[in-house]
Amino acid sequence: MHRFILSFALPQVRTANSPGCGCSFAKVATVAVLLSATLLAQQKSIRSKPAPPPTPSGIVSGRVFLITGGGDLKPARLAKVILLFSARTPDDTPAEPNTAGRTFAEAVLRNMQSQMKAESAERSRTRAVEDEERFEKRMCRTGLQVYSQAEVATIDWLETETDKGHQLVSADADEEGNFKMTAPPGSYILLAQGRAGFNDAAWWANVAVRSGEVTTVKMATPVKSCLDSAR
Repeated sequence: MHRFILSFALPQVRTANSPGCGCSFAKVATVAVLLSATLLAQQKSIRSKPAPPPTPSGIVSGRVFLITGGGDLKPARLAKVILLFSARTPDDTPAEPNTAGRTFAEAVLRNMQSQMKAESAERSRTRAVEDEERFEKRMCRTGLQVYSQAEVATIDWLETETDKGHQLVSADADEEGNFKMTAPPGSYILLAQGRAGFNDAAWWANVAVRSGEVTTVKMATPVKSCLDSAR
């Protein structure tokens, strides 16, 4: 039985003196050519297989404004708005390492700690004649710089990471504080900086961008707001 299987599976090899040896060699050659053609066709099929389409982006739109103590709504006209990528999952997942969002958040924390230490030291020592209101305004300005400095640090970091430039998306709000941006799906830090009424301010929100969807954000409460020192 084993002989039968082997003789069926493989063409018989004949010696040069065997009758019909030319025919067997021709069959082997034909099978080899057919096998080569089949493998080549399979390789071409694999190579020509189209890549999967990219995941559609999502849209983040919203408005930046603040409400004064008197209840007036003041839009952040022409505010600068940026999206900083934090994680691939469009939910509340903490920022992944080595992302623009993580770099920004860490820079904010460092700057804030330094600013608080500097303010505490200045309060504890004898200062030049300066009324408390003016001092508080000056400290507010210093605190506001925490966010702009963190943004600069993040941009500097992105310049060293040549493959991560897409992790920052920016736009300018219009005269009414409205903005719209397109970005790949994921978790982001949304930062806005600008002037609303007589206040210079910074706004911060965590947003989720989902494929093919529009995420609407109302940025009404600044993380830091300073009244114009001239007021």
